[in-house]
Amino acid sequence: MIKSAKAALSSIKSYPGVRDLHHFGVTHRDIKPGNICLSKDGLYKLIDLGLAREIDENGNLTENTGTGPYIPPGGCGLKHDEFSAAVVWHELMTGKIPDWKDTSTKILSRKQVCTAFKIDSVPEGDQVIDLFMHLIEPEDAMRWTAKQALPMMEKIWESLST
Repeated sequence: MIKSAKAALSSIKSYPGVRDLHHFGVTHRDIKPGNICLSKDGLYKLIDLGLAREIDENGNLTENTGTGPYIPPGGCGLKHDEFSAAVVWHELMTGKIPDWKDTSTKILSRKQVCTAFKIDSVPEGDQVIDLFMHLIEPEDAMRWTAKQALPMMEKIWESLST
């Protein structure tokens, strides 16, 4: 489990990989802890692209696939990976997969996240929680893409490094 905002952000350094896949019109569709590796040079890398597929011009895929709790509500598309990565992030922060109140919609309240992450006492805690909430959003249209999330991640990381 990870107990600091800085450690939390370092644990999701695979987001540039998600952004890069999406830039080329590909979605991974199976982001989970077992598919993220830390290289010898300290870079987080996505592996196992066996379920990766090209997305159509509307950002959709015809089949929803992945691994159980990492699959977003509402199906597969460009933002599938962001939801899955947020679930991994939650798992790294708390040691467990989110406890969904309603497993059909996979909704977490801000209060649940603050309690689970236990970082609301640090100055950057609110920003980390805000970022997480944008990525775990059950509505695909409202969920941030990796491209949208990275500037906020970098801003938080920069404030933590000073």
